[in-house]
Amino acid sequence: MRETTQHFRQQYRAAVSPRYNPWLHGGFVLAYGLLCIGLLCSTLSQVQPLEWLAVPVALLFFNLCIYVVHRWLGHHKQRFARMFYARHTGDHHSFFAPGLMAYEGYRDWRVILFPAWLIVVHSLLFALPLWALLRLWNGNVAALFASCTLLGYLAYEVFHACEHLPANHPLARLPWVRQMRRLHELHHRRELMQERNFNIVLPLMDWLFGTLHWQPQEPPAVSSSPDEATPMTRMQHQVDIPAAPPAPWPMPPARGSGHSGTPPRSRSRATKARCSPGKASRKTSMPAGAAAT
Repeated sequence: MRETTQHFRQQYRAAVSPRYNPWLHGGFVLAYGLLCIGLLCSTLSQVQPLEWLAVPVALLFFNLCIYVVHRWLGHHKQRFARMFYARHTGDHHSFFAPGLMAYEGYRDWRVILFPAWLIVVHSLLFALPLWALLRLWNGNVAALFASCTLLGYLAYEVFHACEHLPANHPLARLPWVRQMRRLHELHHRRELMQERNFNIVLPLMDWLFGTLHWQPQEPPAVSSSPDEATPMTRMQHQVDIPAAPPAPWPMPPARGSGHSGTPPRSRSRATKARCSPGKASRKTSMPAGAAAT
């Protein structure tokens, strides 16, 4: 899998135009989105407390939209969304795989960010019609709701880029980003990408629809080499208990006693000699018989 991903990365990077500028790409998306939000907010006038409820409602609505688009268009072929499927499943999921989730250069942003023109389409075909429709009822609600759909788009782009940062990057270590990065890494598994973890900013819809999948980060493998072994943090003790206690070592005799402090091996030989007097008598009787002859 790793070699396949690296091979695809080489092919993809070779096909990227040398004129591609990642800073211009990201900068245009951010500047255009903020400009549209500013224009919409400039129409606000004496916003009432209840009208501010349009902000969380719009963000939740956009969270649902992202979930639906990501799940049913990004990972299931639809005739009217073939380009999106090819770019997302074909390019993005082939470029990033578990163990290779971080981009290696700013030009890799091309496979992370949406095309620059898509935010223009989003503003004209999604945010603007919502604003025009809601404006018939309440102008402040219309401006807040439409601007939050653009804010959600920018949040998606920023969070998605952060989820492909190197793991030791300061932004990637932020608690919220770190958790979403782990969920997104699980989503990039081949067996999970069509079924689990479709939210990018907040996993609310994954939780509501039962597609949230969490698995802790696997600890790094401990090397068997003594130079690379991980130091232990818990002391381990090993005690060997013999099956039977050893025989006590004979104590040396006290002074004045008739016992000689014979070592165990010598004492055992003397004891063995006393237990077999026949052999000893035969050895000593042979010289006597020879003299009689």
